[in-house]
Amino acid sequence: MRPTALARPSSSGAAAAPPRRDSASRPILVRSRLALPRRAAGLPAAAPSATSPPPPTEEVRHGHTLRGRENMTSTAEGAGAAPQWGFFSPRPCGPPQLNLPSIIHIHPQASTSSPSPTSRAWTVPDWAAAFESCTAEHAYWPEVEGTIPPALVGTLFRNGPGRFERGGARYAHMLDGDGLVARWAFLPPGEEARGRVHFTSRFVRTQELAAEEYAGRVLFRSTFGTAKPGGPLANAFDMKLKNPANTHVIAWGGRLLALWEAGPPHELDPATLATRPSPATLGRLVSPGSAPSTTGSASLDAALGLGSALTAHPHVAPPPRCVRAGWEGEGGDAAADPVAGRRLVTWAWRSQLRLGGRAGLTPDLHVEVAEFDGGWARVGTARLTLPGAAFNPHDAAVSLGSVIFFQTATSFNPAPYIFGFSGPAQCVHIDGQADMLVHVLPRPATSGGEKGWQGARGPAAAAAADATTQPATATLAAEEASFLLHHANAFEVPGSRGRRLAVWSSGWDPAALAALAASKGGMLGSWSVVLAGSFDAVPYSTLMQHEIDLDAGTVSRSVLYDATAAEHPKINPAYAGRPTRFVWFTAAAPGANPPGVSGPPQAIMKLDTLTGGTEAWVPGPRVFTEEVVFVPTGGLAGPGGAAEDDGWLLAMTFDAATKTSSLVILDAADVGAGPVAKVKLTHAIPHGLHGDWTDVVYGPGSEVAYAPSDAEE
Repeated sequence: MRPTALARPSSSGAAAAPPRRDSASRPILVRSRLALPRRAAGLPAAAPSATSPPPPTEEVRHGHTLRGRENMTSTAEGAGAAPQWGFFSPRPCGPPQLNLPSIIHIHPQASTSSPSPTSRAWTVPDWAAAFESCTAEHAYWPEVEGTIPPALVGTLFRNGPGRFERGGARYAHMLDGDGLVARWAFLPPGEEARGRVHFTSRFVRTQELAAEEYAGRVLFRSTFGTAKPGGPLANAFDMKLKNPANTHVIAWGGRLLALWEAGPPHELDPATLATRPSPATLGRLVSPGSAPSTTGSASLDAALGLGSALTAHPHVAPPPRCVRAGWEGEGGDAAADPVAGRRLVTWAWRSQLRLGGRAGLTPDLHVEVAEFDGGWARVGTARLTLPGAAFNPHDAAVSLGSVIFFQTATSFNPAPYIFGFSGPAQCVHIDGQADMLVHVLPRPATSGGEKGWQGARGPAAAAAADATTQPATATLAAEEASFLLHHANAFEVPGSRGRRLAVWSSGWDPAALAALAASKGGMLGSWSVVLAGSFDAVPYSTLMQHEIDLDAGTVSRSVLYDATAAEHPKINPAYAGRPTRFVWFTAAAPGANPPGVSGPPQAIMKLDTLTGGTEAWVPGPRVFTEEVVFVPTGGLAGPGGAAEDDGWLLAMTFDAATKTSSLVILDAADVGAGPVAKVKLTHAIPHGLHGDWTDVVYGPGSEVAYAPSDAEE
């Protein structure tokens, strides 16, 4: 693998393609704050901890020998010294090396049999059984198995597709399904007259959903190929896309938003889950329209009914600390509260076609990043243009000083969409060979009037920063093709003064991306293949780190975990934007699929990036898992308060044997021990996507008054 090209700043905020340059490969920094010398972090020296993790070992679990990674190291400067940062050399590009990390604990539930570690235990009907439409909305007190932790008080929201047909017509893809928001309200101990937890589910009643319910048939085209009855003639030149509001849900500042990345958000009443009639604009950050596009003229956009879209993956992060980084010990008050003044970091986008390129037209993607405080006041704005981007980034990483976008080379052929043959996502094709670009956008300055961090060195960058209120953006080329799906964390490497960034992500490495590009199956493939239970053609996703060196102009990739297909990585949210040690994620069951072959999520795992060791909870051979939501036991105390893995993991499971869903609660510090409690639903919820937690209790017994603000709409 080659490190990357030199950064080239842009004074306009647009990211320019950088020139390439060669550089020698070097070790990559992959360890966390807990492995960092305390004096390097600006903290006083401490005696060695009796609970310091052991080095990688060889253990036998269920009769199978599991070897630790030999290149995962932890060294010490001498007697009484704190652990050092560990290094390992980047793996070369090519097929993943499938050595299981050390200490995999597999603890199936006592009520289920242990899955085979060498063969697939799930069946095609098992996986497809969860893709049945929900025919009713629910509100009841579910049965609880085990004991809900007394301190777990608040509300979990979760979103995902809940309906897959209308008028007898099956939707073309699961991601076209109508959004169904589920809510679990955890009441304080002593107030559980009928139970500790109450469950509610309701569909996000968008204007399109209401119209289709009334008509009893599909009325709108959808992103992944669902079309109106009548074939191409009925769909040609109809550019209006249905907003299913089915991807994510976020609770922030007393408001609840259902998100879909190709349109504006929809606001729900968190106490009743009722949907407001019109999409939210968040102070005109986004605007409803037929498509998230622009002609470059606001008046012409309005005449054509064009709008913009909001990402489905906002992040909650501390305010920009940049090189002032008091928490990192590079000046300022090291004891300052690391989470005071947290912000919601989100972005809107729209595409614009310009002359140029092989086809005569080239798309550009215009991004506007906005940061909101807890009262929904916009406290920062930054803008970026991604040249040649045919597809909006699904997620972005947020550090203390930067918002980082990873741009995979794609192409878009609009003809099948315009003439009614395909959905727009089916017209996007991934280039499995072109370099991935990395755009490092400085976060807006703090409200105190301080200048934001400058993204590049040199006279050109200085001139650009002086000429505009927005510091220059750095663009680097990864010199390999990858596609990053979800970002767990991004942080400035301590001691680098913000010049080296590390990003932890799930995604498709060059080999997986090349296979997807060669298959010509479209961006996310066919739903029929997934329903058929075949994961052979599903790209193999792994956990990886990208280190971005802004001074050297390089980007280097290294593997965090690739023993099984892995997705939806999460960290303790109290540590967002800071060096971390642990990451939790869903994965295929260890040993259930051939090496390098994807499989459905059937495990919840914890990775210790210091030792390379993992723990896995595998609920059973016919049970499937979903994304975890981390709830810190210490709230947002962050570093200096609760330990990094002191919290609970909340995750949905689907049991094909009973065709019911459950919410499991696991101890984040001891994932292998299995759930401490299970909230058992009486029905099934389809395989879902993302969720969010708030410490506020919304539901029966709640005295919270919901009063949404219309001031910014």
